[in-house]
Amino acid sequence: MKLSLRNKFMFPTLALILVGLGVASLASFYNASGSLEKAYKEQVRSTADATAGQISSWLADRAVEIKLLASNNMYGTATMASATMAHKVVSKELKSYREAKPYYEIFVLSDNVGILRAASDESVLDKITISDREYFKIAMQGKLNFSEPIMSKASGQPVVSIAAPILRGDTVTGVLLGVLDLSAFTGQFIDNLRVGQSGYVYLINHTGQVLAYPDKKEILKLNIGQYDFGREILAKKKGMIDYEFKGLEKIAAFAPVEGRDWIVVASANTEDLLAPARELGLINLVIALLVLVVGAVVIFLVARSITKPVDLIITELNQGSHQVSGASDQVSAASQSLAQGTSQQAASLEETASALEQMASMTRQNADNAGQADGLMRQTSEVMQRAAHSMQEMMSSMAEISHASEEVSKIVKSIDEIAFQTNLLALNAAVEAARAGEAGAGFAVVADEVRNLAMRAAEAAKSTESLIEGTVAKVKHGGEIMERTNREYGEVSDNSLKVGELVGEIAAASKEQSQGIDQVSKAVSEMDAVTQKNAATAEESASAAEELSAQSAVMLEVVERLDALVKGGEAGVGQGASIYATLEDEPEIKDRRNLLPWKRND
Repeated sequence: MKLSLRNKFMFPTLALILVGLGVASLASFYNASGSLEKAYKEQVRSTADATAGQISSWLADRAVEIKLLASNNMYGTATMASATMAHKVVSKELKSYREAKPYYEIFVLSDNVGILRAASDESVLDKITISDREYFKIAMQGKLNFSEPIMSKASGQPVVSIAAPILRGDTVTGVLLGVLDLSAFTGQFIDNLRVGQSGYVYLINHTGQVLAYPDKKEILKLNIGQYDFGREILAKKKGMIDYEFKGLEKIAAFAPVEGRDWIVVASANTEDLLAPARELGLINLVIALLVLVVGAVVIFLVARSITKPVDLIITELNQGSHQVSGASDQVSAASQSLAQGTSQQAASLEETASALEQMASMTRQNADNAGQADGLMRQTSEVMQRAAHSMQEMMSSMAEISHASEEVSKIVKSIDEIAFQTNLLALNAAVEAARAGEAGAGFAVVADEVRNLAMRAAEAAKSTESLIEGTVAKVKHGGEIMERTNREYGEVSDNSLKVGELVGEIAAASKEQSQGIDQVSKAVSEMDAVTQKNAATAEESASAAEELSAQSAVMLEVVERLDALVKGGEAGVGQGASIYATLEDEPEIKDRRNLLPWKRND
């Protein structure tokens, strides 16, 4: 559940006040509980101590009373069996004293053998004897003492006897006995004491038997020595314990009665310790509720005084944000349209610039190639001219070689003729040698050798002639080829000159065309740069419009949240958030946002 601003302000403040008051109340409760527990226990202890002191003092006073009565000479005379008049006087006096001291049940005076001689109630005379009683025996020894509590046969009430010796000189002649009514004693010292709401005080003897108790039926019947807490009290005699009795958690403070083996016990329920703290807690709760109510009223008024102006501000902000949102939508639509047209124009110019750049590149390449071809053709023409000149020189050389071969051929023919003639001479010489006989034998040998040489020369001349003839034939054939080649090179040289002239003209035209295309490409590049700048500006304008629209949407959402904060309710995705999500999900807008300078990844 969504809370309004007033409730968000009021509830936590009230919760803080409530927690603060609760913590303060708990701290006060625990502190008060501790203090009250300490005070309560101190009260219980002081009650036990005070009661024990009062009982001890009261019993001492009663002992002094009895002792003073016993010191009366008349009482000594009354112990004598023959003193009848003294018996009546003492009985009358004891009766008066009994009436003045209602906490005594009876006063009796006995002789030294335990026979009653005088009493406040003369009806008991000659009916009972006390010679067998322990307190009588102790008194006859000259000691004042208290008896153990017993149940009175006359009244049926618990009583305690105070026995004082009666002396005549140094001789104990009898005993004065004052019987204390414990019910009257309880009424004076026990019944009126209250510890807390349900606590009480009681008196026990050294065995744990109850001598005084709020419930009179329990006197001399209840013995707390039968319980663990009773045995602990009897063992410690003075102190404080926690215990459980009849299903109730209790505390007990106890103190001994001086001069007696009695113990005063002040008992209280543990839950009574927290009764004042609970009352204090209830008071604190009432005060906390009053403070909470007053605080709620004050906080409500303060929150109302705060939220009312905020509501007015929210209304004005809401109206302004709607107006800004409408204007930003119009600006965004116009900017997007402009950005789209500029982007298309920029794309077209970019494609045109790219095509022109390719054409310029190709033209530049053609111009370069034409220039290179022109240069190569010029070089080729020069080489052809040099080659034609070399061919002419080669043809001249071949002609000279042919002429030299012809000369060699003539020489070889001369050698052949010489060899032939030598051979003829050798033959003639051989014929002549044969005719001469033995005298011409040596000459014949020489003639043979000359003939052989002539024959070999003739053969070599023939071979040389044959080779020379072949060489001359080949040289002639080579000369013919060279002549033909020379003519063909001449034609090539003429064509190369013509081609060189044409390539030169093409290179000049390509150069002029490249310069013109460069100028056009430069102009298109400048137009593309301007268009790109305009496109970027349009994109930035569109982005700014989108951001403005998004901001207006966010402002709407903030207004809705503020309204939800003030008035409470759901503050989920409002109109602003939905508009922003719609804008972000548009593919075109996504793409354009990615093209923005601060959105580009490259």
